[in-house]
Amino acid sequence: MDAGTLRAFLIVFSFALLLGLFFGAIYSIPTGNIAIVPIVGEITGSGSDIFSSGATSTSVIELMDSAESNPNVRAIILEINSPGGTVLGTKEIVARVKSASKPVVAWIREMGASGAYWIASASDAIVADPLSITGSIGVSAAYLSFEGLFHKYGVTYENVSMPGLKDMGSPYRNLTDRERVLFAEILNETYEAFVEDVASNRGIEVDELINISEEGAIFLGSKAYSKGLVDHLGGKELAINVSAELGNIEYPVAEKYGKTISIFSLLAGLLTSRPNIDAEQFELRT
Repeated sequence: MDAGTLRAFLIVFSFALLLGLFFGAIYSIPTGNIAIVPIVGEITGSGSDIFSSGATSTSVIELMDSAESNPNVRAIILEINSPGGTVLGTKEIVARVKSASKPVVAWIREMGASGAYWIASASDAIVADPLSITGSIGVSAAYLSFEGLFHKYGVTYENVSMPGLKDMGSPYRNLTDRERVLFAEILNETYEAFVEDVASNRGIEVDELINISEEGAIFLGSKAYSKGLVDHLGGKELAINVSAELGNIEYPVAEKYGKTISIFSLLAGLLTSRPNIDAEQFELRT
């Protein structure tokens, strides 16, 4: 094959490839009128969407954006099976759910606790399986301390941070009394924001929510229903029916949305992903 023939072949091949990508993008638009957006696993604000076993706020928001921009979609179902996660990741999804221009129904399958329930509370209606795990309205934070182990083996830890509180939460020493007070303030402020928003979403008083949440206890879906934390008891079919009612859909067709992974994003994920080996991480979680 001479150079001219090779050049012509490459031009035709490139044109055909572009056409394929163009028409593939058009015909890959989901045709269902109800979009099911999964929120499965621990919720985080960042991380690799390719290799993460949980739900990042970035990926959930992208799927909601895709559903809302699809003219065929008239309602969205959040398929929730999550124990919660980081405060920021949860808060970002909550904000996106509130800004949705189409009806949003939360469907709690096995678990919709803590931050996952916060997200559900922002929807227009909550459907939960009677045997699902819900509730756990609260904020948690914890860290490992090896100070006792270090003393046993004669290992010392010197804090040369500037200023001195820079290493607050380090696993190499116990918290000081002042640090415990500071952490308590952070937890209290976060908890208040969590409770106030859920109470507003559900249309109940803050004091009432604190009372029925039983100090952050978890509940079966049936008990959560009796406490007014969910609106309906049921599964996927009921979630579709509720969505159809809210979206004025006569013939509902639910279609699940998921992250599409191209070979390019897969390679990028392989090159940029790395394990988290930061031992001095103090993470606030819902």
